[in-house]
Amino acid sequence: MRSFVQTTLLLCAALGSLWAAHGVQVAVDVSRRAETEEHQFGFLPSPVAMEVASLGYQNLVADFVWIHGVLQFGDVTEAGDEESLTWFRAMLDTVIKLEPRWRTTYFYGGGMLGVLRDTEGSDRIYLAGMKALPEDHHFPFSLAMNAYLYRGDHEEAVAYLSKAADLASAPPWYRTAVGAFMHKSGQRRTAIRYLKGQLKLAPSDAEREFLQSKLLRLLHEELAEGLEERRDAWEATSGRSLEALKQLGELPPEPFGSEWLMSIDGSIRSKHMEQIVIKREKFIERGMLTRRWLVAK
Repeated sequence: MRSFVQTTLLLCAALGSLWAAHGVQVAVDVSRRAETEEHQFGFLPSPVAMEVASLGYQNLVADFVWIHGVLQFGDVTEAGDEESLTWFRAMLDTVIKLEPRWRTTYFYGGGMLGVLRDTEGSDRIYLAGMKALPEDHHFPFSLAMNAYLYRGDHEEAVAYLSKAADLASAPPWYRTAVGAFMHKSGQRRTAIRYLKGQLKLAPSDAEREFLQSKLLRLLHEELAEGLEERRDAWEATSGRSLEALKQLGELPPEPFGSEWLMSIDGSIRSKHMEQIVIKREKFIERGMLTRRWLVAK
């Protein structure tokens, strides 16, 4: 009798969840066709309440919550506000509460929060993953990359990278990366390798675009640094200043598909990055002028 009741409850829960998911998807499709779109995310009970309401079927409910969160991730990214971010965090917290040893939530959830520019939230998910799955090298390594790529904290990056390298599951190159990470070029090469791996596993277009942009910037930095070293060597050998980059011979392809140039500040960068630098400098200059005007006033 108990088995029949449990089976009936499971069937009802599955049918109800599928009906709700279908209704949500229909509503999303309609809103996407509208010229003015307002993102609204359904209320999500607390993780503890969801655990009680799951009636012992935590894994099944966790799957439905995760699928719903992934389906809505594009809208969360597009909304880009605190409300949608809070909702997505709650979705991840609920899945973790229901199925704490499910690697997928930590693996992809941390990366998805990174796409949403929520480095603190990403760290929190990776830390939870490291606690739930202490033998998994991915989570301390991801914390190291967050520290390096998004906070510029090299000391913390080395600490987490060392933890990852000490695990039996870690690839052999992690140990080499720890030593290389003490040097700027080693940090960049490790980060490039990490981003290439993440790019292959990215579950959404938004995450792939985010990772690709960061990867191209790091590749640009590496190639630009190499060109500046070639210029310095050329000038030291010839005893005169380089007037045009073509004097260096064949140049490597620029990652963004742009052209290389020598900037007025002496740096070698692409036209694409030069425009970004100019815009940033204008923004900084405008901010300084505004502050001076406010002080004078």
